[in-house]
Amino acid sequence: MNNRYRTRVIFFMLACFFLIHSVHGQGGQTCDTTFSYTKANPRYPAGTGPQVWIDEAHHNFHTLDGRYCGFAKVLNADGYQLNANREGFDRLNLRLNDILVIANALDAGTVSQDWALPNRSAFSSSEIDSLFNWVSHGGRLFLIVDHMPFPGCAGELASAFGFTFFNGYAEIDNRKNWPSRFSKTSHTLAVHPLTEGIPYVASFTGSAFRIPEGAIPLLSFGSDHNIMFTERAGNPNVGVVPTFSAEGFFQGAIMQVGTGKIAVFGEAAMFSAQTIQTANGSLHFGLNASEAPYNANFLLNIMAWLAE
Repeated sequence: MNNRYRTRVIFFMLACFFLIHSVHGQGGQTCDTTFSYTKANPRYPAGTGPQVWIDEAHHNFHTLDGRYCGFAKVLNADGYQLNANREGFDRLNLRLNDILVIANALDAGTVSQDWALPNRSAFSSSEIDSLFNWVSHGGRLFLIVDHMPFPGCAGELASAFGFTFFNGYAEIDNRKNWPSRFSKTSHTLAVHPLTEGIPYVASFTGSAFRIPEGAIPLLSFGSDHNIMFTERAGNPNVGVVPTFSAEGFFQGAIMQVGTGKIAVFGEAAMFSAQTIQTANGSLHFGLNASEAPYNANFLLNIMAWLAE
């Protein structure tokens, strides 16, 4: 790693450090309560759409009334019924919902050690078995992780469906171009019914993964992104960070599993509407960011595909 790139990596990790550790305090990234969303022709009459559960049983960093309140506003505008699940998963309670959203689950150990390695599974083996069987028999799962430590905590669940998560950061090589833009012109956004009318999607760092045979990639990394590993999320004492190219890896994919479906994404903020206070005022990222005008439509297209 040359000195110029090492300096860029350290700067990025320092930024992550202050972002993440401010979250653990009184400030940090919070839901943008001023964000609103309307849809001229909702897919379902208000409150009559499919039942959508947002997982809150696994120390989730993004919750229904928390950092995914923007996610909830977009889905509510399309008629979905949203509820929080705080009980974990088993064969019986999974039948009560139509679409399950798991965003940024954590295990208790990772929480207690301030997001440092090792990151163990947030889900028990029985929960993973129940989730796989539920999806295979018609369930719909929307699995979302961010950068390290979240891929480590959801890796065993992803592996059950054939996906391989990388427990690191996927970042654009030139931070001046942040957030990342997956576009059809660069062939990083797939031409697919889910992306109809969407020229590009914005992503706010996150992680990368491999997909199994049968999965359809939607967001693909090019040569301008790297995968980077660290022992603690946002650790400023990085030195030389193990890094390799993200080209050929993915940040979004969908797959049919038996009679069910799964959508997997390696970035959570793209479906949120959040703010963080900086010395220069409020920074918007997610659905409320000027760089992400098509993200809400993309989210609703994913949900419509899951609901079909």
